[in-house]
Amino acid sequence: MTWFTERIVTVAGRLSRYRGVVGAPPGSEEVTVRVRSIAGAAVASVLAADGGLHTFWAVSGSPWPAHDHRTLSAGLLDMQVPFTPAALVPLAVLLFGGAALVAARAGLLGAVGRRLPRWLPYLATLAVTGGTAVRVAAGFGWLVTADPASTFFRLNLAVYTPLCLLLAAAGLVLLRREHRDPVPATPGWAPSR
Repeated sequence: MTWFTERIVTVAGRLSRYRGVVGAPPGSEEVTVRVRSIAGAAVASVLAADGGLHTFWAVSGSPWPAHDHRTLSAGLLDMQVPFTPAALVPLAVLLFGGAALVAARAGLLGAVGRRLPRWLPYLATLAVTGGTAVRVAAGFGWLVTADPASTFFRLNLAVYTPLCLLLAAAGLVLLRREHRDPVPATPGWAPSR
């Protein structure tokens, strides 16, 4: 055997001890909780920031960061839509609600989040994950159909689609079951609680 093959066999032998714990070493429950917290904080932060932008546009009437509403609409959606409070406020409410429920699913709201029925944060996270996944698919479609010279094309390529891809991946992390009861692979070994 070559040195490289010996190393692979050695590492595989060491890892096989943890096979009953889904490939994770002892103490990995803390890592899982940390990853879920980071994923939940990321998704909730982006949703809350987007809700804040919608609220700002609804309250101020400003087209910031664009010069006018026509340019803003073209840059965000590649079509002309009204930026009126009647359209923006419901979106802001959905975004803030989604942010709160995703944070609850990630365990970031403490006692308040634990008071919610478990299915509510789960369904909200499922909806956010599904919505961002659909947006990723649409973003890839727009890369083919949108005008490459448009602002929307560049923003879709550089910001919208990659961000939604990350949000969908983080949502999948949150949709996994919260606690698993591993079966010890080594006699006498039990996971720490």
